Amino acid sequence: MPVSAARVVTLSRALITRGAWRLVDVVVLPALCVLALFLLLGKYEAFRRDRPSAYGGAPVRVHRVVAGDDLRGIAARYYGDPRHWMLVFEANRARLVGRSLEPGLELVIPPAPPR
Repeated sequence: MPVSAARVVTLSRALITRGAWRLVDVVVLPALCVLALFLLLGKYEAFRRDRPSAYGGAPVRVHRVVAGDDLRGIAARYYGDPRHWMLVFEANRARLVGRSLEPGLELVIPPAPPR
């Protein structure tokens, strides 16, 4: 049976009024923290995808690599010029150093450079 946040809060209030402080400290409060963490992480992911990026206010695009993709092809697709492959590489340096483009890998596509 799934436990809702309201049920956890109701249970914790009942335990507090009965003086079961130790149980609240050891069980209920950590459970509430874990629940809050999961809820916040979900909201953070949605916020992170929708907010303007550090790249001049344009929303960040994400490209999921498929078999046969390379950085030049990805740059040509998003910027219309394969010579901008270095922008894609720099935005994803931590993911790409020492690795090949594996299908399923998500790459951040920064906004196009000013002309």
